[in-house]
Amino acid sequence: MEALERAILEIEALTAIYDDSICEDDVHEDSICHLSISSEKEYRLAEEIVRKSHDVDAEAAEAGRPIPDLSVVFALPSSSLVPQDERCERSADGGGADGRTRRGKTAVPSCTMRLTFPAGYPTDRAASASVLSAPVPAPTSSRGGGGVVALPRRERDGISERLNRRARELVGAEAAMELIEMFREEVAASAAEHRRRWSEDGSDAVADAEHSAGLGRRWIWVHHVTNAGRCKDIVREAYAAGLGVYLKSGYPGIVVVEGTV
Repeated sequence: MEALERAILEIEALTAIYDDSICEDDVHEDSICHLSISSEKEYRLAEEIVRKSHDVDAEAAEAGRPIPDLSVVFALPSSSLVPQDERCERSADGGGADGRTRRGKTAVPSCTMRLTFPAGYPTDRAASASVLSAPVPAPTSSRGGGGVVALPRRERDGISERLNRRARELVGAEAAMELIEMFREEVAASAAEHRRRWSEDGSDAVADAEHSAGLGRRWIWVHHVTNAGRCKDIVREAYAAGLGVYLKSGYPGIVVVEGTV
């Protein structure tokens, strides 16, 4: 129970730190980092279990209750990966990190990572990390004025593997903040390397990469989606992963998500 309480306190601290906080600087609104809880239902259940564990009368009844895994999604705007001088150039041109005008506050693509805290974390088990998306702004000198290109899947998997290796080394201690900082450093390093290659290879290579990235859409059919809390969780998780989402509740349930691939 101590481990679960520590995990909840850590998530509370993270949500406070990244609630409308500014990363890098407070000049560019597109540099806001966010952290969201993946499933409010599991989180509230965990809070209830911890609360009842302090109640002597309820402790016995809660003893055999399964402890849920908890997870959060951290979102790092891709605009924060752009060098300061180029970021100012984009702002002067009226474009966002993806080269589009921000009329009506166009959404800025985010690099996202899911952190999962299994039962037993942090005392006996490691957190697990998974990079969900990593869009990288192409240089403004490229054809098309600097679009957004997704890092290849193998590179995202490589970052996830290194994060999980570090997480295993941190068993016994709260690891989320260190993993978040490592994620930012890893993505920034990959972005810098790709931008360097694009500058050397020329605009044609960047244009080909932009074309191959494209937009992906998936339709998911399920027998039914009727629980209001579950519907909110699906939409919240899609937004946290930088995806567009449409959900039809009822019988059948239909979920449509789209994003860069």
